[in-house]
Amino acid sequence: LEYLIKMESHYRDRHLALWREGGIDVSITRFSSIMYTLRDAGMAVHFAYPSPSHVAQVCHEAFQAESLKHLRDNQTAAVLVTPAKTDDPEELARRQDRLQKAVSRFLSLFPYEIMPNDTPHGHELLTNRKAVAALTEGFTTCRLQGEKRQALDFEYNVGYGLGENMYQARLNALDASREASLMPLGASYLVNEDDQLVGPLQKKIKLVVSRDVPEYVREASRSSGLSYFTVQKIAAALAVAGNAEITARELAELLCTTNRSANRFLSALRETGLAEVVDVRRGTTRGRPERVYRIALDKRGEFSAEGREGLRGRLD
Repeated sequence: LEYLIKMESHYRDRHLALWREGGIDVSITRFSSIMYTLRDAGMAVHFAYPSPSHVAQVCHEAFQAESLKHLRDNQTAAVLVTPAKTDDPEELARRQDRLQKAVSRFLSLFPYEIMPNDTPHGHELLTNRKAVAALTEGFTTCRLQGEKRQALDFEYNVGYGLGENMYQARLNALDASREASLMPLGASYLVNEDDQLVGPLQKKIKLVVSRDVPEYVREASRSSGLSYFTVQKIAAALAVAGNAEITARELAELLCTTNRSANRFLSALRETGLAEVVDVRRGTTRGRPERVYRIALDKRGEFSAEGREGLRGRLD
């Protein structure tokens, strides 16, 4: 601040000296603080920047940006927290009660407006996008999973839903919860307003899977016996990995599933002709070597033209 004051004083004195000596007719300055002093001395002064129109434009753009942010932050959202399934009704009731109490304790310290609601599907939380962003640390991890898992003796799942209205948000939360329930150790997923599945929200690397099923996925699903969504998730996992070559263990980590399930997925794609074993990786410790699979994907995360042509040939 001291440097700025000295600089302004220097330019004020210089402009005044030049004007009094007849060296200049007008002062053009960007220092609003010296403009009035120069005018009081009788100089013609032009304040170059910012102009009133520029200030008005900047304020208008800032207001629009803030309004859009406010609307986006207050977009409707729902969260569904459900305990892992069990065939024992009494045990299920116990889990639901303990989970509801654990979530309530957590939310009592959470500085956002959330309305709890018990439903047949589980413990539902009605809120907005801003609260969900805080609960998921920017849609990357799930604080409800991370902070409460050790306090409970059973697994549970969290589904987040965003929507243009509360009906869509609740449906998306239910779909996300169902996807999370397929994971063996419990998980958290989000379905957003663009009908994309994001997750699992338990690591910094996350998958974004569109639920709009392209034709190449339908072809792979029909031939391999894998669901549309499983094929979509495998494609998304490889896109995140940035490599078409992967082991079952690596795929299991990305999909948040078991090695057995990942092996089953890769075997199904291999039988279809969309995957092949290209290497065997041996670890430093004693144990079974890992097969390295190359899956026929292009840079966009879709099955390559060669892979699709081979698949069509098998289908024909």
